[in-house]
Amino acid sequence: MNDKNAHFSLNEGGFISLDFNGTKYDRVLIFRAFPFSEANKFLSVRESIGRNAEIGIIKDLDDIAQNEREIILRDLKLRYFLPKIKNIRGVKSEHGHSTFLVTTDYGSMRFIVRSSGDAVTTLSDSRLIFTDIDGNRFEIEDINKLSAVEIKRINLFL
Repeated sequence: MNDKNAHFSLNEGGFISLDFNGTKYDRVLIFRAFPFSEANKFLSVRESIGRNAEIGIIKDLDDIAQNEREIILRDLKLRYFLPKIKNIRGVKSEHGHSTFLVTTDYGSMRFIVRSSGDAVTTLSDSRLIFTDIDGNRFEIEDINKLSAVEIKRINLFL
């Protein structure tokens, strides 16, 4: 899909609609194939009704007109809500769970993770994703920017 054959807009309800090669879809859903490594490439566009059949792939979001790209980015920001951890104020572990008190780019937050190894996904030598018990994700973009005290607080997960 590109700006020559796909045109995205908002419908009356504020959802994304699509005109693709002459076929109109009143509401579509957009998913990232690689949400962490290629956030704006290989986006799956699917029907929102029924079995969510794939309509097509946006190979690169840059191939979509700027005003339509902004509509898609707004929707993706909601679907892939990922607060970035700026400061780790405390971690309390008990009964196989750890409660984190953090400051993020969205303000102060508290979340709980299982103390097992599946709570953290390592994306690079310095980038981590914590997944809480409800499936919410929190990102540390660069652990090297954390203080020694903060690193000690998350050492169990490294």
